[in-house]
This record gives sequence, C-alpha cells and structure tokens, in this order.
Amino acid sequence: MRSITYTNATNNFSLTFGEEEFQPFILASVDGLYSVKNNVQMSDNTMTDGSTYQGSIAVKRNIVLRIMDNPQSEDFVYDQYNRDILYTLFRKGEFGTLIYTENGVSRKIECQTESITRALKGSRIFTISLLCPNPMFTDVDDKRVAMANWISNFQFPHNFVEEGEEIDYKSDVRSVNIVNDIAADNTGLTIEIVASGTVSNITISHIELDEHISVGSTGKSFTMVLGDKLIITTGLNNKHVRLVHNGVTSEMNQYVTEDSEFIQLIYGNNNITYSATTGEEYMSVNISYNFQYEGA
Repeated sequence: MRSITYTNATNNFSLTFGEEEFQPFILASVDGLYSVKNNVQMSDNTMTDGSTYQGSIAVKRNIVLRIMDNPQSEDFVYDQYNRDILYTLFRKGEFGTLIYTENGVSRKIECQTESITRALKGSRIFTISLLCPNPMFTDVDDKRVAMANWISNFQFPHNFVEEGEEIDYKSDVRSVNIVNDIAADNTGLTIEIVASGTVSNITISHIELDEHISVGSTGKSFTMVLGDKLIITTGLNNKHVRLVHNGVTSEMNQYVTEDSEFIQLIYGNNNITYSATTGEEYMSVNISYNFQYEGA
C-alpha cells in the first residue's frame, strides 16, 4: 500500500493521505512520481549529418494528487472544514515536503502548490497540482560517515583499574568509500571538520573524479584553532564554506582555491580523502549526504 505525507514548511502543518481509510481523506490516485523527463540539448551542424550532443538536464516535476473525503457524510459544515484543511496545508507561495512511502521505503521531495480544484460543486474529489523545482527525490534522513573522530572507550557499569586506562581514542581513517549503486549522480555533501588543535590549509579530495576542494593555500593561508568547526556544503543551490569560531559563523569562500570543485557523489564508488598542510592529526572529519533518485 502507498501513502503520501505532506508538510507545509511555513506552518509545519502535516497530513497523511493513505489508500486504506479516510483520515479524513483517502488517496484516490497520484501521477508524476515515477516519470523521468530530461531536456536534451543538441546543436545542428552545418553541412554535417545529425546533431552534436550538448548536455541534458532534468526538468521540474509535476505531481498531481487526487484525494477524496468521506462520501458518506452529507454534513456541509464537515465539507467546509475539510476544504479549509486543504487550503491550510497547500498554501500559495509556500514550500512543502512530500514524503512518498511504498513497501516500507520512503523518499521525499520539495514542492510548491500550483492549484487545488474540485471538478463539480458537491464533488468529493479534490485535485492538487504540485510543482517540484528540483525533480529529484531523496532519502528522508541523511546518511553519515566518520572519517576521523574520537571513539569512546568508556562505558557503565565500569570497573576502574589502578594502573589507569584509556577512556577514548582517535581513529585515524584518512579515506572512506561511499558506494552509490542505485541513486543518481551529483549528490551533495556536508563535510564537518572540527579542530582539536591548530590546523592549516585543508583539502578534501574525490579520487574517482580527480577533483578536490581546498580551503587555504601557500599564498593565502587558512588556519583553524582548537574548537573551530569548518562546514563545507556542496549540494544544489547550497555551495558554501563556513567557519564557526567562538559561536560565530562566517563565510570563508575567499579562501577556496581557484582549482577547487564542490565535489559531489557519483554513481559507483566515491573514495573521499582529506589532508592538511599542518595539523592533520587534530582533525575530526564527518561527512553526511542524502542520495538523490530520479523517481520515487
């Protein structure tokens, strides 16, 4: 069985539409979940057969819901109340998150309301058209991997020993392989680097793509001190390099080197490594990401 949960980002109002029972609506049908539409760019060649491929981009997604409230109710107050629920949930100009669940697998997508219509006066079926500027679905929750981090070695109940013991230790993993065997390319990353000492000129590399993003160089050095956090985001419309120092967040894009790329995950293997000019041993590195899917 399928269900759709829609949450308005502004007022956080949320409602689930299922196929089994009225709560207070039931999902009659939905279109636009599984389709994939790309805008393929080609240029014609003078005096040469065929065309030259320029590129391809996925176009916006249109999801159309058809939902019905309880046809057994003849209460016009109840009818008005249900309409007001929909108007509150699907508000003009406000973004919302649609989560689609089928066979225990859930994926989400960001939408805006295009229209809410009823075919005839007194009809119990509402048609809701949603436009998704980014046509990709994603996992509901981010995945997270630790490359270098402090690992707890202490738990309760605990027997203390006289000679002392190590309560935690620092892992020294300098690379991680993120395998993408089902999702689309160009999945953005959130890379968090926390300094437990002085660190300078940081580089995060993607081996398969032979790309990297470097913050700081010999010509313009970048330094982190104890307690600083560097946050690099590489997603669509979310490419930033930010430093959190003494609780204050500042953009650090001016330290990004000219040969840098905001590295993203591709289909297949994604070996990610890190390095620094000095202070690698003081870096705690965590990566989070959310796979993208061309359809639900």
